[in-house]
Amino acid sequence: MKVLVFVAIFSVVLPPGISAQLWTGSLGDPVLNMTFGYGSNPGDQLPQSQTSLLFASGGCPKPGEYNLLNLTFSCFDNTWHTVSGDHTPTDAGGYYMLVNSESSKADYFVQTVSGLCPNTKYQFGAWIKNVLRPSACNQEGIAPNLTFTVETISGNILNTYNTSNIAASEDPQWKQYGLVFESGSMVNELVLRIKNSAVSGCGNAFALDDITLRACGPIVSAKVASNGLNTIEVCEGNTSFVLTSSYSADYINPVFTWQSLEDGLVWTDISGATSKSYQRPATASGSYTYRMLISEAGARCRIASNEIYLNVRHAPFVQATNYVYGCLGADVTLLASGASQYIWTGPNGFTSTESSPVLSKIQYSNAGLYKVTGTTHIGCVNSDSTFLRVYPNATATSSQGLFVCEGASTRLVAGGGIRYQWEPVTGLSSDTVASPLASPLENTLYTVKVTNQYGCSDETSIKINVWKKPQADAGSDQKTIIGLPVTLNGAAEGSEVSWYWTPAMGGNQSRLLNPIINPPQSTTYTLHVISSHGCGSHTDNVLVKVYDKVVIPNAFSPNGDGINDTWYIDPLEFFKESTTEVYDRFGQLAYRSKGSAIFWDGSSNGRPLPIGTYYYIVNLGIQNQPKLTGSVTLIR
Repeated sequence: MKVLVFVAIFSVVLPPGISAQLWTGSLGDPVLNMTFGYGSNPGDQLPQSQTSLLFASGGCPKPGEYNLLNLTFSCFDNTWHTVSGDHTPTDAGGYYMLVNSESSKADYFVQTVSGLCPNTKYQFGAWIKNVLRPSACNQEGIAPNLTFTVETISGNILNTYNTSNIAASEDPQWKQYGLVFESGSMVNELVLRIKNSAVSGCGNAFALDDITLRACGPIVSAKVASNGLNTIEVCEGNTSFVLTSSYSADYINPVFTWQSLEDGLVWTDISGATSKSYQRPATASGSYTYRMLISEAGARCRIASNEIYLNVRHAPFVQATNYVYGCLGADVTLLASGASQYIWTGPNGFTSTESSPVLSKIQYSNAGLYKVTGTTHIGCVNSDSTFLRVYPNATATSSQGLFVCEGASTRLVAGGGIRYQWEPVTGLSSDTVASPLASPLENTLYTVKVTNQYGCSDETSIKINVWKKPQADAGSDQKTIIGLPVTLNGAAEGSEVSWYWTPAMGGNQSRLLNPIINPPQSTTYTLHVISSHGCGSHTDNVLVKVYDKVVIPNAFSPNGDGINDTWYIDPLEFFKESTTEVYDRFGQLAYRSKGSAIFWDGSSNGRPLPIGTYYYIVNLGIQNQPKLTGSVTLIR
């Protein structure tokens, strides 16, 4: 396990909640910086000289053990919190020391440091988190209680600090604890120790990270002179600017050194930058970090300011559309990208601050060079340009509205370009030629887009009106008896059609779709439907069967053989007011029907009747017409 030792110093702003034992001014780079390393779980065992705890082989240490981890979960039936990551959020895979304390005399961490500056204040601190849940140990878990001591090699204690009980919580946070001491004139080497001060029992589990020893000094700060901040963004090639610093009056004879952070890892002194302010020269684009070191003349330990962060930005990559053309009288959009603000200039005094300005209904005078200057949010500027060409527009021509019989074809004719696109494509022999053959099934508006050799286009439309073919429907065949008129149910369809019936009927009945006829005998009538536009004709027939009397069968056999299974009286359905009643030989009603054809199956109330003779009474419902009576034999 590596223990890092540094010489350079830096300033720290302390977060809320830190113990009052910690230094409130500026701090130096760590003389000791124990981060416990990083990698996959678990980390390597610490040297035995650094801790008296036993190294755990599993993820969750048992009482008296520790482990180096970057993730802990589900320890001891989930009575410990999940600890994801170490104290430093940006330290990917960084370990922390997870402790399950048992012995009240355990040394959690011991480290000897040397090379200290005499008569210098130092801060000895560490970040700690109680990992026990408040509900653990029947809500009586022992809280971690740690003691920090600074000792000479011979064992004399220079200073000590106790954290007191670090209480469990539902949302534990990393918190820094530590002490401040003065090295004295003769001390060069010291022992730093963190040990357990809690009693033994259930609990006393915690995570430990980032144990540091750092020199302390009065407050010193640095900023950018132009904006008074510790950050600045500038454009590549910008003029140089000044970094300045301020420091506590406690410094009597200060010495200054400005540093830059090279490759994000190593602080390097800037040659000649030894005054309170530093004139930073212009540089290429990139991210730069600076700080100022201060110490008393002749002193070895230095204190640093806060860091100043500088971002030098590239000039924006402003890009206008490489090639722009427009058609005479059309709208054209110019496009630019790469910046946050834009200024366009062009012919005829054109100006715009939009990234994508629209030139409305362009003329030939709008052709020419258009320049755009783009500026970023920090003022970096670049420009680009594009040339607008204006071409003659296409003029689409076409034939006028057309008429065609249903099922026939006609040719569409368009002109004015070199490419054609018709819509819709339904009924067309081709949708990409100037004169396709069209066979629409219904009225259709065809639109053609005509494009000339410059890519300019125009549209025109041709409507084709479709005359529907004549369609005749004479209706269903009908039945009647002599003297009873019937109405034919004719129907005609098509565009502007006329019709007539044959054979001829009296009066104007032949010109009606629903004539009332009273034929003396069965006759087939034909409905003729004719197109007024020459789209042909169509006919349909209907049979009117005429009976001279009502025929009543005298026997039937409802045995399911498909022959004579029902008693059927034809054409009784034409007598809407008729009634039919059937009685057995005892005078009991077996069947009754009104105003419909008879299809009696020889049953009564759903039960088959026995074979035998039954007696009927048929009343046609016609005034002065006698009732029809007789018998019918049911055979099975």
